[in-house]
Formats: sequence, structure tokens, C-alpha cells
Amino acid sequence: PVDFNGQSYPGHKISPAQKTGVSPTGEYYLYYDPRNYRMAWLGYSFNDAEKEKNKNIQWIRYNEWEWTNSLLLPKSITWYSSVNGEIAEPTHTAVFDSISINTYIPYQYEFSKPNEAVVIE
Repeated sequence: PVDFNGQSYPGHKISPAQKTGVSPTGEYYLYYDPRNYRMAWLGYSFNDAEKEKNKNIQWIRYNEWEWTNSLLLPKSITWYSSVNGEIAEPTHTAVFDSISINTYIPYQYEFSKPNEAVVIE
């Protein structure tokens, strides 16, 4: 768990499989509020495959969840500085207002490969 302002948030560590993605040695930590099971924090670190593990975890807090068109979304997210991997001070916040969700369901043919496309393997 991670502790912040006297509250403990349980969580899960997620590591991609080797040779997956841009940073295959990166690690992600998802923490949730045990009262409502909503995601509260995302911790992440990106490691250079050639160097030792990065112990400096970056932190994002997910704030004020609300229902929008049957989806539960945060009203804002706040980035925090990190000191020795621990959550420190807020650095900036992104506020999501006037959110709209498009309910259009695209047809499968919209995802098909165009005839003139070239596939490189």
C-alpha cells in the first residue's frame, strides 16, 4: 500500500513482459481507495534496459470520480513530485470539464486494411 495524508491505499504492481513496449522494464503501480474500490493513484517508473532499475516513482492522483454517460471518470488528475519514491507535493492538475462521450459504434469495415496498404513484417 501507499500512504497519503493518513490514508492507506492498497494496490497492485504491473510489469510488462520482457521486450514489450517502449520501456519493457517500466513498472506501474495502481492504488485504489478501499472504501469504494476506485482508482486513487497511479505510480510509474521507466527504466533504461541497459541501466539499473529506476527507483524514482512518478505519481498521479485521480480526483473526484463522477458518472458521465454510464462511464465513471475522474473530474481531474494531479501530478505530484516524488522524493525518494514517496509522494511529495502537487505540481499541476488537469481538469476535465464539459466531457462528452460519443455513443457511435463504428462499423467493422472502418478498421479493415485499405487495398493500397503495404504490410511489412
